Amino acid sequence: MSGVLVISLARIGDIVQNFPAFSDLQRSAGDGGVYAIVQNDLQELAKMSPALDGVIGFDGNALLDTLRDRNGMSLDGLSCLKDIFEQIDQIKPDKVVNLTHTSFSSRFCSFVDTRQLFGRVDDRESGSCLHGFWSRYFFTLLESRSCNGFNLVDVQRDIAAGERGNFHKPNVPEQAVRYARNKLHIFDGRAKIAIAVGANHPLRHWSSGNWKGTIELLISKLGAGIVLLGTDSEAEISSEIARNSGGNCLNLCGQTDPVQLAGVIDECDIFVGNDSGSLHLAASLGKPCVGIYLAMASAWDTAPYSDGAITIEPDLPCHPCSESILCTDPKCHRSITPTAVAETCMNALNISRLDHHDGCIKKIAYFDARGKLNLKGEYKSDDSQRLLWRSLIELIFNPESTDLLTAPRVSAKFYDEFYAVIEPVKNELIELSKQTMNNLENDQHANSDQQMDSIAIQMPVLLSKYPQMRPILDLYMMDCLSGDTAKGLSQPERILAAMDTLLHRFHLIEQHLGNLMKTKSISQINHTLNAHVERAVQMSEVS
Repeated sequence: MSGVLVISLARIGDIVQNFPAFSDLQRSAGDGGVYAIVQNDLQELAKMSPALDGVIGFDGNALLDTLRDRNGMSLDGLSCLKDIFEQIDQIKPDKVVNLTHTSFSSRFCSFVDTRQLFGRVDDRESGSCLHGFWSRYFFTLLESRSCNGFNLVDVQRDIAAGERGNFHKPNVPEQAVRYARNKLHIFDGRAKIAIAVGANHPLRHWSSGNWKGTIELLISKLGAGIVLLGTDSEAEISSEIARNSGGNCLNLCGQTDPVQLAGVIDECDIFVGNDSGSLHLAASLGKPCVGIYLAMASAWDTAPYSDGAITIEPDLPCHPCSESILCTDPKCHRSITPTAVAETCMNALNISRLDHHDGCIKKIAYFDARGKLNLKGEYKSDDSQRLLWRSLIELIFNPESTDLLTAPRVSAKFYDEFYAVIEPVKNELIELSKQTMNNLENDQHANSDQQMDSIAIQMPVLLSKYPQMRPILDLYMMDCLSGDTAKGLSQPERILAAMDTLLHRFHLIEQHLGNLMKTKSISQINHTLNAHVERAVQMSEVS
């Protein structure tokens, strides 16, 4: 047997978001099949993916304890994982894909005997290595997502396979269906709305008062039955909401395992919640979704991966905020109102159109011509930057496919301003690389970290001067430090290779932007001419 092994050592939402990548891998795996390693308590959830031929479970705590012990990183030190490696040996994977991207999972990958590695992998000789362009792009997002225009599911799919097609809806086991129907039969004949009140970060939690107001509106306007979902930690809040609902709320917080949760969501007509694992599970099941994105959560990064899903974000310049800065006055929680959420739920049920509400921005998810998730609807001021970089990153990765690389919501003025900073930032990067090369030549005894100090120190300065160039600057740093081309190279050779790649990317961007600016200018001229002609016709009719 020779198959594909996927490392998915993550939470519910992360595993569900990997389901499309499993489908992509299945198409290229041949007879060997696709297998995933997941935590023991998520095995049954992973088995819901029709693309997987097998699931290997492990005790997450034991694994992490072993991988944290750098001194024990030998086959002897991994003896507690003997069963896992025996199962891997039966698969004989020809390809291993790490979709977890942690140091723990990358060390694990380094002990798997295979020909092809994708994602982050620890090399026992040269350290951590990021295999593939999209792996390096993913790691730039760990620093900042302010310019990102890709859904993270699409980034994972590109890391795993590159080629994409239709992906499978999860199979909900019959016992989960029976569990859900038994619990929800009290709402038969009524619209059933699943609501998950929690999230994995306190600042992403919409307040219980907001949820109460939303639920009251949904009950009064739709006569809906509300199903509250979540973990034990949200049970108290959910109990309080349910007590005041007049018997219109069923509180299942802390009462479902992941598969039962899927069964309950699948029995409901619509799902609404914060950016959470439950939201992504609902999207994978094809349910109409309304996602609320607060604090550091951005719809561009993690919108429900489903055609027609609706996202709501605060219309605030500070959103999304940085995970490294503690917000003491989360205005975003007040910006989105119960009325906005309740009426958007009705929009999702096709009861009314997608209405505007002051204080929030709404978008609808759809798949573009490349099969990647995009967003349309209301736009924020920073969306032009995201849309432009979405097209430029595609260009850098696949220069031949320029026919689809357009950003229609980006103005000609924005293009001009963006184009004007390319030459200055390019010259400063060249000068910075020269300085670093000189430092390396003058100090041959410095270790790798010390050798990169000049670039690491100067990069924040460049980022503050040219924040709109963040993606290409971060990619340059990744190329200097790791990646396919870095393996086996000395530090000076890495910097030279990274600079050569950077200059090539700038050339592609300048060429592409020049073409787009011409198109935009012609489009604007035509638009202006048409407006003048229409005005002249109106004036002649008046006279």
